[in-house]
Amino acid sequence: MFPVWLIGLGLIASIVVIVLAFLFFTNPRKAFELTHHHPDHLPAVMGGRYLFLAAMLVFVLFYDDAVVAGTVSFGFAGLGALDAVLYRARNPWPHAAVGVLALLASLIFFSLA
Repeated sequence: MFPVWLIGLGLIASIVVIVLAFLFFTNPRKAFELTHHHPDHLPAVMGGRYLFLAAMLVFVLFYDDAVVAGTVSFGFAGLGALDAVLYRARNPWPHAAVGVLALLASLIFFSLA
């Protein structure tokens, strides 16, 4: 098990990220200001996020732990679901499909645990 101080730091970091997430949902202008992001850089930010998600998936596959792979896949399913909700007025189906496929992958990984 991780040391208590490390768990504490992780929980603090999680709270900060959750607060920023809600701020982006409720007051994007303030969130951009606090995080020093700029709307015109969002395509590059998204590209970086997608590269990181792909790298995480490759790492998880080589780490060879079904619970870790299932958890990461479940997180990807959540991202797909959230994007589908955000794009519901336009074209949510590509995001929903990715979310469903990631959920299926998660269930497969968990069944191997």
